Amino acid sequence: MSKLKSIAIAAFVAGGALTTHPAFASGYEMWDGTAWVRNAVDTFSGPFTLKYMGIVYPCTITVTWALNNGGIQTTASFSGSSACTSMTVQPGVTSPPVAIPGSTSVRMTISGMVIQSPGMMLTCSGQTNAELSKANPYLPNTPAPFPPYNHVMFNGPLGPCTINTPAPGLATLKPFRAYFP
Repeated sequence: MSKLKSIAIAAFVAGGALTTHPAFASGYEMWDGTAWVRNAVDTFSGPFTLKYMGIVYPCTITVTWALNNGGIQTTASFSGSSACTSMTVQPGVTSPPVAIPGSTSVRMTISGMVIQSPGMMLTCSGQTNAELSKANPYLPNTPAPFPPYNHVMFNGPLGPCTINTPAPGLATLKPFRAYFP
């Protein structure tokens, strides 16, 4: 190998080492009343609409977030009309948070979620986006008197369906925040 190639490869490797970031993960924490924890559960509910083949199904959704080492698994159930109660949900996994510049909210993607109603021949699956308010920037460890509660908005496509929660979103029962490396 020529001396010039060796110098170029050495410079490329050194430059790569300078731009490599440590492998720290982003995730979520929940306030348990005394501390921010990365393993906990919160269940919250509110209005929700699902649109499929031009038909809008207004429902109440009850969401459970199981926080496990900073990651969230999302499960849900529906109530309201018979169309809503016939829907079942396969849990989805929530992506690490992505800060929204200039905002106190973070974005997340929920993947692997499936909403089905065999009687209505409805299957909505894939990934969808959500937004968690008041989760960015990093809140202080000692909130006074308590940290702000969040709102979760599900808005967008889920396979052939469109899902939506009206603004400001579903209020969590416990405060959440994002953490970043």
